[in-house]
Amino acid sequence: MSILQDLHTFRHSDGRFFLFDPESMLFAEVAPEFYRVLQQDAPALVGQQEANHARTEWHALEARFLEERQRVRTRAQQAQQGQHVLKRLTVLTTTACNLNCAYCYAEGGAYGGPVAHFKAPNALQAIENILQYYKIIENVQFFGGEPLLNVELIKEVCTFFETKYQAGEIPVRPSFGVTTNGTVWNEDLGSLLQRCRMVLNISLDGPPEVHDTLRVDRQGRGTFQRVWRTIQALRRHHIPFSVEVTYTPTAMRKGYRLWDIIEFLARHDIYHPHLVPAAFAPEDPQNWRPEERRQLVADYREATRRALTSVLEGRPRLFSYLTGLLRNLLLRIPQPLICAAGMHDLALDVTGNIYPCFMFIGQPRFIFQSALNSLDNDSYRRKVYDFYLQNAKEHRPECRTCWARNVCTGCLGWHAITHNGKLGGRTLHCAITFAVLEELMAGLARIRQSADEWQRFVAHYREFRLGSLQPPEVCVL
Repeated sequence: MSILQDLHTFRHSDGRFFLFDPESMLFAEVAPEFYRVLQQDAPALVGQQEANHARTEWHALEARFLEERQRVRTRAQQAQQGQHVLKRLTVLTTTACNLNCAYCYAEGGAYGGPVAHFKAPNALQAIENILQYYKIIENVQFFGGEPLLNVELIKEVCTFFETKYQAGEIPVRPSFGVTTNGTVWNEDLGSLLQRCRMVLNISLDGPPEVHDTLRVDRQGRGTFQRVWRTIQALRRHHIPFSVEVTYTPTAMRKGYRLWDIIEFLARHDIYHPHLVPAAFAPEDPQNWRPEERRQLVADYREATRRALTSVLEGRPRLFSYLTGLLRNLLLRIPQPLICAAGMHDLALDVTGNIYPCFMFIGQPRFIFQSALNSLDNDSYRRKVYDFYLQNAKEHRPECRTCWARNVCTGCLGWHAITHNGKLGGRTLHCAITFAVLEELMAGLARIRQSADEWQRFVAHYREFRLGSLQPPEVCVL
């Protein structure tokens, strides 16, 4: 049976034609006459011989797709084997924050509730109960508010895990991270970060004229210089960090496009930011205008094109949206979930309630239960399963037949914010994914036309990934 009806076909802006098979995650550039045959546009062909040649080429390509589909199924089965672990537990240390960011979805860090610290006895009891259920926690991420306003809890949690690991009560010592606004720093904190081998994820939205408009303190003062001093201190102490950029309509209206932000950071030796569009509720006056949404998608496409060129030239300027999709495209292991929320990720608020991830905190209907109680009960399992049904692509009509379904990843928390708590339907992330993925395939196909260029690209990309905070993937193209 032909798989022709399953293919995604597209014509790139430079006039080239492409096929993508969603199941095998293979793509190929094809000749125009081949593309027309696949589009069942036979009258447009010059002659019968041309049509026959195109059909012969298709049968060879179809056989390759079918063979790779079986390999992909095998890799997917292998990836799902083994003990289920919690890959990330986010701990809200406090709902206090020293900033007043313009686009904060968490209402200044308090999520609509009172300002409070997570008390250490409650936090440790909650984590103990989670460990009784999940056995392994690979990463603990401290969040807020501004998590570094409750450093004492961070110390307690790190000590708790180290003690349990040394006693042989847990098989894995988790890695630790902090998502911070970057304005809190002192030498004692630096010592703690080094001792716990902690990685900081710092919010920095671009040049001062962008960052200082959006990320201000309680007195309305910009924070760029304070953040930059923290970054310099981290470098002096050799403490690893990453940078998260929330890209907003404000930045676009000030004339800064995505690539401008990427280049700005690269000039300061930051080459792999987590670059995401700001999330706004539908009625928020700051929201993206229709024409800005279209421009945003075009800008992600342009940034992808420039990023691939930068790798080829040996000066990689990448961003996480691109590298995430590129990784999935290279490894060809299907992604069955929209995101890890509720399945491999959980979050604890300051009262000990469990949420699918930190972006759902403050929304009562997404509470799984209190972690101050045992998780080994039918109610907890039922709530997790109900969330799984909203997360798994095979249970989402808009994902089940989408051509990017096996490669894409998204963010259900972003989805909930922008759709008034609803998790169904497509979002702006989908349009961005389509644009980046098509541009990736077109760019990789162009580079592969030259064996020398492809070899350089792979070497530069591997070197970049080896030097980043994330492990390199294996190129299987």
